Order: sequence, then C-alpha cells, then structure tokens
Amino acid sequence: QIAEIRETVPDIALSTDLIVGFPGETDEDFAETVHMVEAVGYDNVFVFRYSRRPGTAAAVMEDQVPDDVKANRNSTLLEVAGRVAAGRSRRLEGRVMPVLVDGTSRKNPREATGRTRCNRVVNFDTEGRDLLGCVVPVCITQALPHSLRGELAHRGAVTRLPALVPA
Repeated sequence: QIAEIRETVPDIALSTDLIVGFPGETDEDFAETVHMVEAVGYDNVFVFRYSRRPGTAAAVMEDQVPDDVKANRNSTLLEVAGRVAAGRSRRLEGRVMPVLVDGTSRKNPREATGRTRCNRVVNFDTEGRDLLGCVVPVCITQALPHSLRGELAHRGAVTRLPALVPA
C-alpha cells in the first residue's frame, strides 16, 4: 500500500506519532515498530514515552513498562527515525522544488525559510529580495537533520500569492 501511495504521489511526505512503552509492549512489539518505521520510510516520526494518567484504564493495567526501558526505546526509535528521514531528504539534493516562503530563517536573518509541497523546511539566501508569500523555485543543495538548504533557481520565476482577505 505504501509503495502504491509513493508511486501515485512521488514526493509525498508521510509522518506518524508513536508511543513507546505502553503497558504490555514487549521487545517483539517494539522490534515490529522499528521495522515498520524503516519499511514505511517516514519523513517525520514524533515519538513519545507512555506515561500513566490517573483515571485511565491504562494507568492500572498490569505489565507496566519500566521507565529505563521506555527511555531506551524512545532513544532507539528517534535514532532510527532520524536516519530514515535523513535518507529521504538526501534524495532531494540537486532537485529544483517550488517553495512557499513563509518567513525568515531562525539561524540567519539574511535567509528566508519556506516549505516545499511535501512540507519540508528549506532555508535559502533571498539575494536581498522580499519574497515573503511568494512561491519560488529553489535548488536543494544540502539535506540537514531537520531542514534543507537551497539556492534560488530561475530567478525570474517568482509567483507572488494574492493577499488573503478575511471573509
């Protein structure tokens, strides 16, 4: 099913939220989760450790997973997810992608930040132009752990979006 989705929408970004250490989770269950993350090839995985909530059925379930096991599983899953996402990001290097500019880079005020159609953050030099709200072609030059770096491509091909007026 995932292969069919990726064939239909090649640049689709898949993400998921996962909880590790839910009561009764076995080593085998966790291994299956790791395998699923690798097999699906998620672009983003948000991992959380299960924690007891008073008044819930899970809070009184037997087979509570020890905190140290939850911490180890959390770290392992984050590492695997990061490796998988980095591999997917590297596949974008050298491609020109439309980027919707939505602000200024947090790390460099001379750079813009925006998002691709598949919701990846891209930072790039605007060459002094005000591109906020524009869709611009950006050549992806580097895949970083949580974002992409790029350069403006086809400098004349800027689409300024109309201002949104509340109804």
